[in-house]
Amino acid sequence: MFVGFGGYYDSKLDKGNYGVSYASGHAAFHNTEKVRDFALRRACDLTIEKGAKGFQIVEDRGDEYGCFLEIRLTNSSEENVLDAQTTLSALHEKYK
Repeated sequence: MFVGFGGYYDSKLDKGNYGVSYASGHAAFHNTEKVRDFALRRACDLTIEKGAKGFQIVEDRGDEYGCFLEIRLTNSSEENVLDAQTTLSALHEKYK
């Protein structure tokens, strides 16, 4: 699904929606859960950089080599919104 040397990529898709990708370029990270977590980490960082509190995942697809998330930034605290700071803290704790 994803080819290349690996790393993060993000782009604005439309008003409030962003695409966030992570591609694993190293065999040690060819794991679906880790790859998705790295994409989530970038989604959290992007959300904070853009001044939003959280995000909704609109689309989520990937495999052990890469993950693509389409996210919608929001300041809402609805049930299906991930708080960027809380999610980022949980990911840091998981991988320390």
